[in-house]
Parts: sequence; C-alpha cells; structure tokens
Amino acid sequence: MLINRQVNEYNMLSILKTKSRKGILQLGLVISFVLFLNISVFSQVTNYKRVDTAISKIDSAALQKEDFLSTKDSAEIQQELGNTTYLKNRFFIGDRNIQQQDNVAAVSTIYAKDVSTTPVRDITNVMAGRISGLYTLQTSGQTGADAASFLLRGQSPLFVIDGVVRSFTDFNPNDIKSITILKGALASAMYGIRSSNGVISIETKDKGERNFELHFSAQGGISSPTVTPKILNAYDYAKLYDKAQLNDNPSATPKYTDSLLNAYQNGTNDPFLSPNVNWYNVVKKYVNIQHYNIDMSGYGKSYHYFASLENFNQGGNFVTSPINTYNTNNKFNRYNIRLNASVDFNKDISLDIRLFGSIANSAEPGSSIQSIMSSIYSTPPLAYPVFNPDGSLGGSTIFTNNIDGQTLHSGYLLENSRTVTTDVKLKYKLDDLLKGLWASGLVSINNQYHETINREKSFAIYQYSPPQGGNPASYLKIGSDGTVGNGSYTLNSQYTTSYYNIQMGLDRGWAKSKLHILGAYNVENDVATLNQLNEIYRTASITANYSYDDKYIAELSSAYSGLNYYPPGHRYAFLPSIGLGWIISKESFFNANTVNFLKLRASIGQTANGNPGYFSYIQNYIINGSGTNIGATSTNVTTAYENGIANPNITWEKAWKGDVGLEMAMFDSKFSSNIDYYYNRYYDQLITPPEQSGIFGNTYPQINVGKTRYSGLELALGYNNNDHKVQYSINGNVSIAANKVLYADDPRYPYSWMYHSGIPSGTMFGYQAIGFYQTGDDFQNIPHIDGYTPQAGDIKYKDLNGDGVINFLDEKPLGTTAPLITYGLNGRISYKGFDINVLFQGVQNSNLYINPTSPLIQEFQNGNGIVQAIHLDSWTPQTASTAIYPRLTIGGNSNNTAASSFWMKNGSYVRLKNVEVGYSVPQRWLNHAKFRQIRIFVNAYNLVTWAHLSAWNLDPETGVNSYFADPRVINAGISLKL
Repeated sequence: MLINRQVNEYNMLSILKTKSRKGILQLGLVISFVLFLNISVFSQVTNYKRVDTAISKIDSAALQKEDFLSTKDSAEIQQELGNTTYLKNRFFIGDRNIQQQDNVAAVSTIYAKDVSTTPVRDITNVMAGRISGLYTLQTSGQTGADAASFLLRGQSPLFVIDGVVRSFTDFNPNDIKSITILKGALASAMYGIRSSNGVISIETKDKGERNFELHFSAQGGISSPTVTPKILNAYDYAKLYDKAQLNDNPSATPKYTDSLLNAYQNGTNDPFLSPNVNWYNVVKKYVNIQHYNIDMSGYGKSYHYFASLENFNQGGNFVTSPINTYNTNNKFNRYNIRLNASVDFNKDISLDIRLFGSIANSAEPGSSIQSIMSSIYSTPPLAYPVFNPDGSLGGSTIFTNNIDGQTLHSGYLLENSRTVTTDVKLKYKLDDLLKGLWASGLVSINNQYHETINREKSFAIYQYSPPQGGNPASYLKIGSDGTVGNGSYTLNSQYTTSYYNIQMGLDRGWAKSKLHILGAYNVENDVATLNQLNEIYRTASITANYSYDDKYIAELSSAYSGLNYYPPGHRYAFLPSIGLGWIISKESFFNANTVNFLKLRASIGQTANGNPGYFSYIQNYIINGSGTNIGATSTNVTTAYENGIANPNITWEKAWKGDVGLEMAMFDSKFSSNIDYYYNRYYDQLITPPEQSGIFGNTYPQINVGKTRYSGLELALGYNNNDHKVQYSINGNVSIAANKVLYADDPRYPYSWMYHSGIPSGTMFGYQAIGFYQTGDDFQNIPHIDGYTPQAGDIKYKDLNGDGVINFLDEKPLGTTAPLITYGLNGRISYKGFDINVLFQGVQNSNLYINPTSPLIQEFQNGNGIVQAIHLDSWTPQTASTAIYPRLTIGGNSNNTAASSFWMKNGSYVRLKNVEVGYSVPQRWLNHAKFRQIRIFVNAYNLVTWAHLSAWNLDPETGVNSYFADPRVINAGISLKL
C-alpha cells in the first residue's frame, strides 16, 4: 500500500480527489471541444493557403503573464470582478501579479464589471472615459470598421493580450478579466525596445466564481449615426446654385429658372424630368445588431478553466432587395471561440493553455461602400430619378451611376478574415532547490489572414425622354447589365507571429522583508508578408522588487533589447529604470483615523521605441527603370536608380520618463484617490528634415534629431459602498496633458511664428482668418493671396509680416495650444434587483480641423455636389454680419479652401457614453428552475452628445474624416447563469 501510494504521487490523475477527477473530465471535454473548433478554423485557413508552412527555425518572443497561484480564494475572485476595496485590487505588470499596495509603477486598471455594459463590437471601444491618461478617438461608425485609436500620455500604446504582443482587438468584451494601462518607464520596462509608448495589457478570464458555471447571454439592438447629413432638397439646391453662379460671374444667366424653382417649392415638379431625390435617405438605413455569447468556467483543487463561444452579427448601412439571391449589404458577422485552461500535474508542475480562434466575414455592394457614399455627396437631388416611368434605373449621360443601382445591382464584395492563436506555457516550481524559485517556458503562435473576393457586376441605366410630337417616350441605354460570376480573389494580408519566452523568478519572504525577482528572455518573430524578411525582436530583462516591513518598497528593472531592422552592431539598447515607494500610513507617527492607506511613490527610467521601417539603413534600388537612349543607334537601355536615400546611422527613438504618484484610501477603504504627475522627455525622434534642396534629386531619409516633452497631471477618485441595501459607487478621472516640441530641426525662418519648435507636437499651420471681405472693400489694396483676386464674401487673412501679400510667410500655428483635458465620470447603483450604470466621457481643449475640400462639407463639389444646411448660412450682402460660411462658389475656391483658422473649430465635447438599466430576477423565484441568475437589461452607447458643432452638423470625433459618424446604439438583452 505504501509503495502504491508513493508511485501514485507521480501520477497526475491519481493525486486528484474523486471530485477533482470529475472536474478534470469536464475540463478535458471542454479542451477537446475547443481544440476541435480551433482545428476547424485552422483548416479553413490552410485550405486557402492562409499559413506559410515553409518558415523554418523562426525565433519568437512572448511576454506572457503568469498567475503565481494555481487557484485563488473567493476574495480574490470577487476582487477580479471589481467588488472589493481599492487595496485588494490586483493587476499584472509583465508576468507579475501585483497587489495595489505593493506597486510603485504608474498603472491604472479596470475590471470585467467596468466593460460588460458597453454594447460594442471591438474591445477598443470599452475604455473611453474609464482610465486616466488614456485618450480615445473613434473616427468611424462604419459597420465592421468602427474600432477606436488611442493616445496614452501622447503616444500610441502597444497592445498586449494575455502577455503576448498582439494587434487583434476584434473579440468578445465578455472575455475580458482586466485591462491594465502601463504608463511609466518602470511599468513597461519588460517590453524593451517597444516600451516608450506605454502598454495596454488585457488579461482574459481563466476561471469562474464557482466549481462549475454556465453563462448565456443574448442581445439585440439598433445602431444609428450620432449625426446625419442635413442634405437640402432640390428647391434649395437650385436656389443656392444660382446664387453661387452669380457669385462666380455676376453676368451669368441663372441655370434654374423661376418657374422651375416655383415648381420645386410647391411640389408640382415632374418627378421624372425634374426629380427631387434625397439619395442618402433612399439607400441608407439603421443597422441591426445581434450578439450571442455562451461560456463555461470552473475550478477545482488542481485545475481551472474558462471557455467561450460568441457570435456577433452586425447588419449593413444600406437597403437590400429580395430580387438578389445574395446579400449586397455591408454586413459583418463574427464567430469567436476561446479556451483558457490550467492544470497542476503535481505541486510543482503546471500547464497553461490558451487557445483562440476567430472567423469574421463581411460583405458590401460590388461598387464598394466608399464609391456609394462618394456618389451620395456628389449627386444633386435633381440629377435623375431613382426609377423611370417604366421601372428602369434612372440616369443621364452626365450621371451614369444610379446610386440605387450601385447599392442593389452591382454585385457584391466579400472579405474573410481568420485568426488563430495558441499559447502553451509550462511552469516548474523549484522549491527543492530554493524556496520560492520557479521557472517557466512559453510558446505562442499567432496566425492572421485576410482575403477579398470581388464579384462585382455592371448594370445599365436609362435616360428618359418624354413623349413628343406624337412619338412615344424613349429611353437611352447607358452601360450594360452584367452577371455575377466567380469573381476575383485577392490576398490582402497574411501575418504570422511566433513567440518564445523563458522566465525564472524568485518570490521569497523572511522576517520583515519580501523579495520578488523576475528574469526573462524572449524573442518575437513577425512575418508580415511572404516577400519580406522577418522582423525579429529580442529582449532580455530582469526586475527585482524589494519591500521592508510593508512600508518601504524599491524596484529595479533593466532590459537589453534589440530589433534586426537596425544596422548590425547598433541593434540593442540597454534600458534601466527604478522605482521607490513609501507607505506613510504604516508609520507609527501617522494616526489619521479616517485615512486607511497613504502611499507616495516615484519612478524614473529610460525607454525606447524601435520603428525604423524596413531595413532603412540599407540603400536599395529600383531595377528596370524607364531607361535612356545610348549610342549612335539610340538604343534604349533600362536603368537602376536609388529608391530613397538610406540612413546608415538610424537608431531607436529614446525617452526618459519620470512619474510621481500619491495614493490614498479613506473611510474603511471605501474612498480612494490616485494622483500622478509625469514628465517624459523624448529624444532621437525620427523626423524628415523640413528644409530640403530642390537639386538633391531624391527624398531625404528620416534622421534621429527630434526632441519632444510630454507632461501632465492625472487624477482618479472613487467611492464604493456595498454595505447597505442600496449599493452604489462613483468613479471619476481627469487628465491634463501638455506637450511641447523642443527641437524639430527648423531652418532659420525669418519670423517666430513659423517655427515648429516650442509648440505642441502635431500642430497644424495655416493662415489666420480675420473675417470676410465685405462689399465696398478696396480689394487691390487689402493684403490677399498672391495671384488671387478676392471678392466680397471670401475669407480675409491677416498679413502677419506686413509685406502686403498673403503667402507661406504668414502661416502660423492653428487652434488652441492649451493642454488637452480628458475626463470621465462613472456611477452605478443597485437596489432590490434593479441596477443602473451611467458613464459620462468628455474632452476639453480639443482642436477639430474641418477640411474645406471634404465632400462632407464643400458645396457643389466638382461642380455638381450636394449642399447642406450649413450652406444656408453662407455669406451674402444681406447676411454679411451673421454669416458663418464664406460665399458659395461652384467647383471650389482656392482662397476659401486654404488651410486657415477659419476651419479650425472647438472639438470639445461631453458624451453620455454608456448607460445601462438592468433587473435581476429574485433568487427565490429561481430555486426550482436551476438558474442561479436571470437578468434582463437595456443599455445604450453614445446616447447623447453635447458639443460646439451643431451649426456644422458634425460629430466631434468623426468630423469630416469618415462618411459614417460615430454610432449611437440602443440595445436590450437577457443573461442567464446556471
């Protein structure tokens, strides 16, 4: 018996209790199920040559998070769900699971409860207004293409998911366990040559609250744009066209007669010969959204797991027709599957497996979304009817693309994306050698594939001529009716990334001391295309955290990191950082009864950003140039010439980043505050020299001479009360961010306002508008753009240097240079099963440039485009004192479309970003139904916006950058838990 017991100690299944065996069986079934689906996904990838299997000996890297504890107690689980106090918060930095009170780095974290109420497709849209220091910008509401971009303390951060650098964010927000923002040098040190911009680190769920849990949710909603274009009808179009025509040429004969204007005004116009069509309303519609999720999770003594299956279905922005046997709408459909599982083979060895697969399919009309939207904005309402009297598509020799035909009769385009990721990690505790010592190894393979199938077809339009002189109506056919065939196939992208990560750590505690050491070596190998060499990152790093008496904390970190795109001998950077913390509230002299926790921390370190481009230090050439004639017989010989000039001395961009923070918790830790001041100095930034010689004959390379300073203040406050029948919490954050270009390699400009140094990075330059030219002005003697004769109603510009001419010497920084302020306020309350969650998000001191040549704003673009409500407020002699838009012209105006302060608007806004109202059925009603929870809810996204752009009818984030304004989503659903 004793021998058998000793043998069985090395048998994984035998060391588990009977209950654990049952759990392992459940886990095995889950793993088998998910592996099958992943294999199915991978098969679809390989069937279309998705994956390059010829890559050999690829080194790869991974920065894999690790949970030091194989199982967690219920208090920690509750913390991960966001239900405990500030001091119990935990988050990951690199591979270290850190408790809030032990942290000395600049980080912010949100949890599952903070993102679960947001009805969005892409996880980039769940963070706005929730995290200090993070500025989000959603510039499109197009179906399947509505992800947000980020600036973290002025930089575009690196995305890390489950410890591995990944760019794929199109997955289920319900899978998220926590989102940690690594802001300072110490926090992001382990990411080496990619640490400068900060890190958004997302950890997905890996277990549930109970031994076994099954959760299902179904949601459905409608998405509409926050703003829709106010396109004017045919009467207003014709009236304004005649006005613009006279503005251009006062002696011109109006194109549209008074009788036609009267007909449009009173509705007696012929609908076929003088149509009045709002094409936006004809082909656009609201978007239907459906979202289904099922997940199962559990844990036992020796295992834990989480598995989910999700379907997100987003309808298109356009109308459809039953006559088509295929879908012509720009729909988006996604299936995601995930498995995170961990098994302890014995007390020393554990295995983590993370599998993820995604299939995303989208479609759009054959003529393309952009072409349809461009036609809507370039086609006047009186151009042609939707249909002719005989039901054929209307059109003319001028307008040969019927927009309804483009939407419904042009075939269709398909886009298919496949993503498969596999992470396998083995950890071995080496307590037999040294207590607290451990080692781990990780392998991660990531494959992404994107293809397009074009099944576009042509369609005919007909120009209608009414009956005349006893002759019947006639129809001039333009174009031909094609058929949908097999189409053409295009490989848009194929991306393979592999990671390897080897780590060793030590977690020891003795007397009043605690020591945590983590060392890692990892290699990441990226294969972006099959016709380029691999991009390889290598990083060796070590971090040591020491605390004494739970009062004094010190942390040292260093990384030696490189990228093969830099010249040999200059590929690696050594990046040190240090942090100190002092928990003042644990000192004997500190006796404030209401303050439970007070900590002062500071960190400083050097970071780097490796982004040199593709082997830009090597001079490359274009072969088979256009050629030249050589010899007596004038023989043409092909040539080779330089393709841009290489920079053999290119190096990584660098930064010194410092941060000082004060953390406090009061009133039994119900109230918490966190304030940070940061000062980041970037140098050796890559810039293109602004002054270039015209006789150089080629483009200048980027050089490492730029310097920029980023600094700011961040404040986060929270109050959480769960002690009464009425439970509530409120959290707010404010960030004030300033930046200044310290050096931009400016030439010696003659005037101070021409310099890029000394102003915020990315500042736009242009003329300073000082109103409109007015009737009676002496246009010849008023400064104006050289070569242009201004007229009354044109934008007038300030002659900054007083030379009597408006030119490049008068261009100055546009917009406000005040620090950018971002903020958010989130509150929730629950009582007797009812719960309400509200999030407000805002931006102050934001510049929004309205490009005057954009089809979303310019009148009569290319001589035919639409006009909108803003154009009713254009300059005329009668509206000279109230006009907010310059005089109307046909086909553009070089003076009025010049970059100037006239088009730079206040982009500040406040949004009711997210609101949810839910009701959970009382538990006593569920006891016999085997349900642990049934919850119904209604939520909304971008529900209300307050901005300064009502006259321009623009969304403050989208502006004129997209045909699709940010979405407003109204959504309802039900959630079931077993």
